[in-house]
Amino acid sequence: MRVNVTALLLSLGIVAGIVAALASSIQILPFLGTIVGREAGLRQAAPPASCREVRRDSDGRYAFSGDCGGQAPAPDGAFLVVKNPGEGTGVGVVRAGTGAAIGDLGVLDDGMGFTVLWSARPRWFVADHYLGSGLAEAHLFEIVDGALVPRPRLIEEARRVLRAHGPCLPAGQLVVASVRWSRDGTRLVLVAGARPDACGTNGEWDWLWMIGDPATGRVDPASVRVIRDPPPKALPQDGPYASL
Repeated sequence: MRVNVTALLLSLGIVAGIVAALASSIQILPFLGTIVGREAGLRQAAPPASCREVRRDSDGRYAFSGDCGGQAPAPDGAFLVVKNPGEGTGVGVVRAGTGAAIGDLGVLDDGMGFTVLWSARPRWFVADHYLGSGLAEAHLFEIVDGALVPRPRLIEEARRVLRAHGPCLPAGQLVVASVRWSRDGTRLVLVAGARPDACGTNGEWDWLWMIGDPATGRVDPASVRVIRDPPPKALPQDGPYASL
């Protein structure tokens, strides 16, 4: 079996590296309140003394960690992803101003940490949930008529593309994480792979880059690129990547 070092480096760069950015000199968000609304059914808890406010990195990604609370506002400020302090106390999307909950993000509320990256296209965002062992799983959402709607098709298609390139990979171990949005917010760069030992001794596989449209769930075939060892420091610059 070939151990793919890229599996660790890229996924850690997506999540652990972003969480580490909390210590850097980037914009600190003001505290705007916790999720409210009877429909949310959320408990309140005091944040641990060690918590720092959620910050946004230079790519616009917000990192949430552990038991700490925080918020990630949409570019136009109309909605916010909010995590209440503590574990199991509530993660969701609320309206700015009123704090009324419009959707639950309980899949992120397990204390493992996650990031949020809003699209320049109104009402779309991707949340990458840390799974442990340097891996993260992307979840896509759209706000439609004031309600939160999961949009899993692109992530499912990325898994299908990965499985086609690595047939030995078990279906339940495929992991897809986000890298960045295109400037216009209509396309999303993804990285897809699995744990280094996912195939055991029965096969080889490589991590993949790809670009997809969350609205259609389609992956651009010309964007699918094998990530060789050692992993490059930047995305490709040709083909579909040139117009990001």
